[in-house]
Parts: sequence; C-alpha cells; structure tokens
Amino acid sequence: QKAFETALQLFPGANLINDNLIHHVEDVEDRADVALINPPFSIHIEKESLPLANAQWGVLGPKSSVQSHIAAVEIALRSASLVGAMLPEGFFSNESTRTVERWINNRASLILKVDIPGQLFREAGFEWPCAVVIWQQEHTAAETTACSISAWEELDGILQAWVATPQY
Repeated sequence: QKAFETALQLFPGANLINDNLIHHVEDVEDRADVALINPPFSIHIEKESLPLANAQWGVLGPKSSVQSHIAAVEIALRSASLVGAMLPEGFFSNESTRTVERWINNRASLILKVDIPGQLFREAGFEWPCAVVIWQQEHTAAETTACSISAWEELDGILQAWVATPQY
C-alpha cells in the first residue's frame, strides 16, 4: 500500500492500479509501451469467466482456470507492444502450453530468449531453470536471438551483443 501511495504522489497523472491485473484485463488493454513481468510460476488461478483467451475449463466451468504465469504473459501482451518476461523454462518445452505459444506467436515475435539454468538461482534458495524473453508485437523478419548462460557474468556480454542485432 505504501508503494502504491508513493507512486500516486510521484506520478499523479498515471493510470495506476493497486490490484491483481486479472481483475482489470480490459482496463490495461493497449495502454502501455513496455511491460516487464516476473510472475509467480504455476500458481493455479480459479475464477469464473476469466477474461483471458488462454483460460481453460476448470472446476468453476468454462474459462475458469489458468496458471499464473500464462495469465501474466497474456495480460502483458494485450497491454504492451514490447514485453520482457522471466518464465519457467518448462513454458517452452511443455506440451500443454502449445496453444498458448500459438496465441503468442499470432500476436508477437520472440526477439530474445536467454536460458538460465536452475543452479544459478541456488543462492536465492531455489533451483528452477528459467528463461528471460522479449516479445515485440510487430512481427519482424529478424530471427530470434537465443542463447544460454552458465554464469551470471555472461549475461552482460550477451545483452551487449544483442544490442547490435536488427531485433534490438
């Protein structure tokens, strides 16, 4: 609450929302240039009539079930033309996310993907392989820059090299 009140003072003309965006999908549609997300992974959301294209049939009926990171990606892509996200690596290799990937690919181009092995998060208390990705709504002919790091120190070099690519 304190962060929200501070943001209101710093940005009095901004459209700030202090709530779960799942309740405001239509309010944020096409409202941002950039969205940066680091959603919680695999939390199961159950809510009647979710306003999400990727919501599935759940215990509350049609369009009532979605995983938190899938909801976050959809909301971000619906609200911004450029989206940066930290996602579980399984998002890109899980057969159950193929329809979500098709929805994303019809909406945006993946321009950067950096795979991060789980052991790099050991100091933070978990070991979950992840990927940092950037999607751009305009479809580009440029290929995706895809790489993997084995140490955090490698990330700066990868990003510096990516800045010189047409995707950047």
